[in-house]
Amino acid sequence: MSAASGFLSAPVHLREGLRILLRRPVTALLGVATLALGLLLVALAAWSSVQVVNLQATLDADLRLHAALSPTLDEAQTKAVLERVASDSAVRSVRWIGPKEQKANLEAILGAELLEGLDEAVFPVGGMAEIALTRTTVVDADALQAFRTRLASIDSVDGIDAFPFDSRHIKVLLDAASVTRLAGLGLGLIALLTAGLVVFLFVQTALSSIAASVEILRAFGATAGFIRARFFFAAGVVGLAGAAVAVAFALVLSGPLSELVSIIPVSGSARGATGPSGVLLYAWALSGGLAVAMIGCALALSGPAAVKSGSSQEAAGARSGAER
Repeated sequence: MSAASGFLSAPVHLREGLRILLRRPVTALLGVATLALGLLLVALAAWSSVQVVNLQATLDADLRLHAALSPTLDEAQTKAVLERVASDSAVRSVRWIGPKEQKANLEAILGAELLEGLDEAVFPVGGMAEIALTRTTVVDADALQAFRTRLASIDSVDGIDAFPFDSRHIKVLLDAASVTRLAGLGLGLIALLTAGLVVFLFVQTALSSIAASVEILRAFGATAGFIRARFFFAAGVVGLAGAAVAVAFALVLSGPLSELVSIIPVSGSARGATGPSGVLLYAWALSGGLAVAMIGCALALSGPAAVKSGSSQEAAGARSGAER
């Protein structure tokens, strides 16, 4: 069959494919549902992996606290205290912030007018130690509390600012993302395999129910490709419908997923993140849905002799010759 004739026959194949679907709507809907579920779960697993990477990068930059140092320290003693703090395994880096920098930071937030005439003596004379934490300290509430105890026990550390985050929230999100990646990917692949099996059974049963019509078409010279086309069109509709349903649910879930991510009170990529969306989601749903449906259909059509190469007359002649 030439490309031109195949293109002209497309409306016929689409019409016949839709008829095949309408004869078995329950099976077709089951294929759409399992396909959509598999595509959605895999998309969520991939999205959660990206969110974990983004969140970890944000935590590296933003998870910091401040410890006030004693005002009686001279320069050498201040350096010694900072070195003791930096030697803790939970500390990634330490930076000293003196009274002048404290005032400058506050002016940047409130404005110089509000702080005009304010003496630098109101700020801790010993300065502040800005401490950047490691992620392992943040995701474990016990380790975080143990670090606070160790920090408070260091001589000349007079106080610790309240933590600007709740480690339990971070742990919940990271644990949820880990479960989503493992369980979501595994269950998603199982659902996609199930969808392929549903399409396989759908095409096999549809082919057996119209076996007589297929024989008539072969008797009039229809090629195997012409007969297969209607089944591929039917499977394609299932694949497209499954992709559309998966995309629709992903867009609906974007809001709740954004709320889940926003429980981490840090700036950067973790804040304002939404669920899976965009060109990558559409490309995955379309290609994945069609691929699973086409593979299931191709496997179902690979067995029956009625849709293989060669005419039904040749097959009948071969059978009669064998009998003689």
